[in-house]
Amino acid sequence: MNKHLVKFLTWYIVPKKLRHSIKNRLLKFKLRSVIDAPFCLIKILLSKKSRSRTALIELNPYHIECLYSMYYYALKIDKSISVFTTNENIRLNLFPKSVKVFRIYPWVIKVLDKLRYFNKCRSVIIGSYFVWLQQKTADTYLTNFIKTGKPVLAIDHAPEQHNNSRPVYKNVHLCVLAEFLSKKYNLPAVYTLVFPESAAPECDTNKFLSVGVIGDQSRRDMDLYLDWLNQNPNAFSYIISALIYPKYKTILNRLVNVQIYEKASFKTLFECCHKSAFIPFLIHNESLGYYEKAISGNLNLALAFQIIPVVDSRLAKLYGLDSEAAVIYNGKSDCEKALQCALQMSYTEICKKRDVLKNMYETLVQQTEQTIKNILLNTSDS
Repeated sequence: MNKHLVKFLTWYIVPKKLRHSIKNRLLKFKLRSVIDAPFCLIKILLSKKSRSRTALIELNPYHIECLYSMYYYALKIDKSISVFTTNENIRLNLFPKSVKVFRIYPWVIKVLDKLRYFNKCRSVIIGSYFVWLQQKTADTYLTNFIKTGKPVLAIDHAPEQHNNSRPVYKNVHLCVLAEFLSKKYNLPAVYTLVFPESAAPECDTNKFLSVGVIGDQSRRDMDLYLDWLNQNPNAFSYIISALIYPKYKTILNRLVNVQIYEKASFKTLFECCHKSAFIPFLIHNESLGYYEKAISGNLNLALAFQIIPVVDSRLAKLYGLDSEAAVIYNGKSDCEKALQCALQMSYTEICKKRDVLKNMYETLVQQTEQTIKNILLNTSDS
């Protein structure tokens, strides 16, 4: 919409070079948000449905799956919940229609806070502590609510990058997304591994699932995986990616044993999860780097849908996975052997590993529920 609006506003400008220059400036300015945001604000202020005891907020145009998990946990404490998030997230249709979801822009939340709109809430849960586009922390948008002393829980997706941005108020609680991060940064862990759909009761095939960007070898070793699929036509893999580098599209199109979904919906993702037995993490860096500071989203899918991880031993140790729950190998040179082992695994062994993953999932959900209750129900005034 932004693109079409800018085109309409600049069609009469001559010369052409000047018109293009003005168009580019307007596009960077996010003209749509300037026009749309006041309507979002008015809709929230006029809606009785937005007045809930718990507010869930995600200011980034992503991480909606994490916010859904927090919604699930929050329901254990309070049934009166409203969700405030960006249009990009709302379009993904992750929340059921019964949930009150309101479209916002970051500055809309700031205005609502200035109006003390959230002050009647018992608590606020923030899906991402750091707002990337604005390069600010989410607590800066809720200063009036924070001064009430009521609890604010926020997920820090990359704590090492924000060490200098820790909250100054005692009632603002940061959490990280895994136990190994909790030990490293001395912050409580919450596992955002609850989805609207749960694992299928049975998985009677040895199909694989690959989820993630295709082309950035520093993050995921897709070269090795695609070579293995090419050499093993009896193997089958669903491949879901938000971004596929051009040269890989040619390679993928040659493979007859893959089903590719680029920018898939959550519905498609869940369907593929139900049909898959194995999820290769494909992380082989000499230094784990990023993955020592944040988790791979593949871990949440593996636990939630009981898809057996095929994972390097270093990462398995960080994530709390052992050979009873996963297919573990030592280094890149052993990965193909591990994939072959998964392909030939018996149905009985698959069921055993899935049972272990299910127990892990249930334990982590219970632990997270308790952590969130402790934060939201036992927070003292700042």
